[in-house]
Amino acid sequence: MKISFLFSLFFGLSISLYSQSKTTENSKGKLIFSDDFNRLEKDDSKEELGKNWTTNSKNRAQGLKQADLKNGTLHIKMTKTANHAVSVKHDAPFKNGTVQVKFQITDKKGIAFNFNDPAIKNTVWAGHVCQVKITPSSIKITDQKEGIFKLSIHSKKKAGASAREIQELTKGKSKSIKHNCQPNTWYNLTLNFEEETLSVWINDMKVGTHSSLGFAHNPKQNIAFSVASHAIVDDLKIYSKD
Repeated sequence: MKISFLFSLFFGLSISLYSQSKTTENSKGKLIFSDDFNRLEKDDSKEELGKNWTTNSKNRAQGLKQADLKNGTLHIKMTKTANHAVSVKHDAPFKNGTVQVKFQITDKKGIAFNFNDPAIKNTVWAGHVCQVKITPSSIKITDQKEGIFKLSIHSKKKAGASAREIQELTKGKSKSIKHNCQPNTWYNLTLNFEEETLSVWINDMKVGTHSSLGFAHNPKQNIAFSVASHAIVDDLKIYSKD
């Protein structure tokens, strides 16, 4: 009788926990891409990330290796000769959804999580949609599509428009939040896109929210890790609610 009761209790608890887990998982949407980076490159002297990852190393760093799979994680390190931050990119199109990833920064330059759509290059510089940049002291959420990379604004900046004019044109398109992220420490990042609102969590604590028209762009065709020094990422999951 006692054994039967304990079995029933354990079985019921297991079902309950499983149901809660599935409910939480389903609330994020459908998993459309994931990568734990737990694999080896065949030739460690080359960028062989697998799973259709691409980088800008060929065009920006004379083909030198800037992305490396080490101990089941992705290390991104900009070379001294590169003329642009490292961009490690993968397609995962969605409009509304959730992105989860572990990251580790090493210095004040931090890491940026970019979302792009090459199809809008005729109206937005390089197809940049939005960015969440994390440094040791802050998190900056930016609508690039309607802000600094909108071609009408970007062209004025390149033509020599004053900082004040550009600031007025991009007013309300970004938000900076003071937040402490220690170098060489792992953090769990969650980004949630819900129409025009982008919310940011660090280690399951909500640290900021910003609303701007560009965040609702459909689709955010790819995600790109942008690093101007050295950072590490792991356990990426992208969910779509579309």
